[in-house]
Amino acid sequence: MYALRSNLIGFQASVRLVKRIDRSVSLVLLAFFSLLTLLSFFPIQFMTLADNLAGAMVAYTDVLPGQPRSAAAAHGFVCSSQTVSGPAQNFCTLYPEKGPFFEIYLHISSIDQSIQQISFIMRGNSFRVGDLELLSGLNYRTSHSHVIYYSWRNYFLAVMTDMVDNHRTYFHLISNITISETTSAKSGIGFLP
Repeated sequence: MYALRSNLIGFQASVRLVKRIDRSVSLVLLAFFSLLTLLSFFPIQFMTLADNLAGAMVAYTDVLPGQPRSAAAAHGFVCSSQTVSGPAQNFCTLYPEKGPFFEIYLHISSIDQSIQQISFIMRGNSFRVGDLELLSGLNYRTSHSHVIYYSWRNYFLAVMTDMVDNHRTYFHLISNITISETTSAKSGIGFLP
C-alpha cells in the first residue's frame, strides 16, 4: 500500500511538473512565433512599397529623357511654351488621379523636341529613400543639402528629400525625383556639387 501511495504521489508530482513545463514552453513558443510573424510583416510591406514605386516609374519609361515629345502626348501630358529670354522653353505636365505621383513634369528641348528631363512630384509621404534604393542598377553618387544624387542606367537622378543634411539616410521622405539624360550645370541635374 505504501509503494502504491508513493507511486501515486510521484505520478501527481510529475504531472504537475509537466503541466508547468507545458505552460512555460507554450508561452515561449507563442512569444517566439508571434515575434517571427511580426518581423516577417515588415520586409513584405517594405518590398511592396518599393515594387509600387518601381512599377509607377516603369509606367513612364517611354517618356524618359531622350524620347520624342510625341510620347508625352500619348500619355495625356498638357504641353505649353514659355519664352523668358532666349529660345522658348517647352514644358509638359500631367496630374495623375491615382498612384504615388501628384504631378509629373517634363522639360522638352526647343532644338530637337526631345524630352530633356522628367520630374516626379510625390503625393504625400509615399516613399522613402530606402524604397528608391531597391531599384536595380541605382548607384549612389553624393549628397548635398537636401538632394541625393544617383546614376541609373544612362541617366542621372536628383532626389529631393525632407531633411537638410549631407548624409544619405534610407528613412528620408522623398518629395520629388528628377531624371536627366546628361550632365548639365545649367539645369543642375546630373551636375554634382
